[in-house]
Amino acid sequence: MITVLVAQVTVPTLALLDEPPTRFGFQMYSAQGGVEVTATDVHGSRFTPDLTNSLAGSLRPEFDWTRSLPEFVCEVTPRAVGVTVTQPEQKRSVRCD
Repeated sequence: MITVLVAQVTVPTLALLDEPPTRFGFQMYSAQGGVEVTATDVHGSRFTPDLTNSLAGSLRPEFDWTRSLPEFVCEVTPRAVGVTVTQPEQKRSVRCD
């Protein structure tokens, strides 16, 4: 019984030291946070691309799916010449080729 209790505390505590979200850690079900995607067209107008048919409704938080998001938006949004992805801790902009 003691071994089970020790394991239930030790495993999540060790996982807490890793970069979140970590499988089996206290942050296992945490998300990437709010993500705002803004695209710019050839006239310099900003618009929000429609990604409802391109992205799954519930993305797994343990994968950093936002890393390649700007390039993906460029691929699926032909009128975009630039894409900016904003999160609470970072902002990344790319020019679409």
